Amino acid sequence: RNMFTKMYGDQVVSVTMLMRASTLRKFRAERDKAAASLEHVLAIKEQNPTKPEPQLRLDGLCCCGGTLVDAEVHLRQKINNLNESIATRQARLHAHPKYIPSAFVTFKSMALASSLAQSIFSSRPFEWTVTAAPEPREVHWDNCRMPFHSRDIRTRLFDAATFMLVLFWAIPVTFVASLTTLQNLSARLPFLEPVVDASPVLKGFLEGFLPTIALLLFMSFLPAILTAFSTAQGLPSVSSINFSMLRKFFYFQVVNVFFVSLIAGSAFGAINDLISSPMSIVSLLGTSIPKTGFFFTNYVMLQALGSHGAELLRIVNVIVYKLKYKFLAKSQTEKDNTWAPGSVDYGSNLPPQLLIVILGLVYATVSPLMLPFATLFFATGYVAFRYNCLYVYEPEFESGGQVFPLIFDRVMSGVIVYEITMLGILSLKKAAIQAPLLIPLIVYTIYYWHNKNSTFERIGRHVSQDEAQRAQAAAFEPHFYRIPEMEGFDETVAGPAGKSPYGVSLTASDLHGSMDSLVKQPLFHDAREGPDPDASRTMESYI
Repeated sequence: RNMFTKMYGDQVVSVTMLMRASTLRKFRAERDKAAASLEHVLAIKEQNPTKPEPQLRLDGLCCCGGTLVDAEVHLRQKINNLNESIATRQARLHAHPKYIPSAFVTFKSMALASSLAQSIFSSRPFEWTVTAAPEPREVHWDNCRMPFHSRDIRTRLFDAATFMLVLFWAIPVTFVASLTTLQNLSARLPFLEPVVDASPVLKGFLEGFLPTIALLLFMSFLPAILTAFSTAQGLPSVSSINFSMLRKFFYFQVVNVFFVSLIAGSAFGAINDLISSPMSIVSLLGTSIPKTGFFFTNYVMLQALGSHGAELLRIVNVIVYKLKYKFLAKSQTEKDNTWAPGSVDYGSNLPPQLLIVILGLVYATVSPLMLPFATLFFATGYVAFRYNCLYVYEPEFESGGQVFPLIFDRVMSGVIVYEITMLGILSLKKAAIQAPLLIPLIVYTIYYWHNKNSTFERIGRHVSQDEAQRAQAAAFEPHFYRIPEMEGFDETVAGPAGKSPYGVSLTASDLHGSMDSLVKQPLFHDAREGPDPDASRTMESYI
């Protein structure tokens, strides 16, 4: 705090140091749970005034033993006791704070904030590490308190766990992909052969759609697992967790849906050939992709006809809403929460769409029947997501354009795979002139990819000085970073409200006494309309 005040004077609006407050956090969570239960009980009494008073069983096991008490009286007493405990611990924490080397610092000038986000704060490595902070509404407070070295170790461990999960997941995916031919299915399950022969309809269904449906079901379990991995890594915000999950899920899609299905659809012996000679990937793609065109055409067709229709209709959400609203939700808060629209989940929505892009590119030449379904997929996706983004979803964060580089890199990797595939196919076709001509194209594509990344990557990561100067004159309602455990405690106001048109925050974590800082550059909105939850632009970059 003293260092920033000394260096930047009155440009510093607020400094919010993070503190260890695990016990206080536990009490607040218990108080919030009791308050929700009390609201539920009061709603039941209001809706059924003639029924007996709701009761709670204390110290019992399920419906046996314990003591029955009046629910309202017990919950009110519990909330009062917890409020007293919280106020006492807040006062104690304020008087004797247990600070950790992590802080949010807010500045007046967006131009200064942009400069600090790109600055080196110390000549000693790892003493200060500056990166963009999440906006206040998406801060993951527990992860922000995590020491820098602990976060680094967790990242490596969960990257290794993701790699092992990719290998493990390949086993069931390989089995599912082997069902692309009825001959393989009958060989593995002999009792099906007479049943299949007796029903041409069943035979056509098994050959066409069953493997694809099974594959989609297998992949539907992954987003929850990968989100848990990304959260456990210690990433400090909802957006960084979302983007990390996007990267992981994309790798799963490409490896386990695309490459494993190619190998299983051609011959399992191709695995040994690929291990012994990695350069055989060109010939493998050239021979395997034409053989699996039917399987992936069905895959794209099912996605085109089903996924975006379900996204637009949200039938499952409606059913769950109706059941919860009718049987579970009693209080107004519970009723409001039953129809939580959610937000655009980049981590689970974008990887399947990027896989369709790659499939459409790769099979455009060898299986052109896929192209109409790929076109239909993106046309319906445009309608569904445009409608939901405008009228349904409530954004959890503003990415500030950080999603585009992720999409661009993965689309360009699809272009490279397509070009290598065509090189393999033309080589197998003995096209002595056309095949060598593709090599310069591949080299130029890689150069183009690298050139565009180096040109636009930094611009998308930081607010430029001209943008900051243009925004300087606009009205802005400041956002301050407040420790959630200290909410309601008057002495913890982060800074002088109304004095900062622009803000930047720095967060730090220790690495054997070092600091790891996070910087935030919010955009602007009309202050007369009140605080704008979408007014911040999140830029994150670890240095």
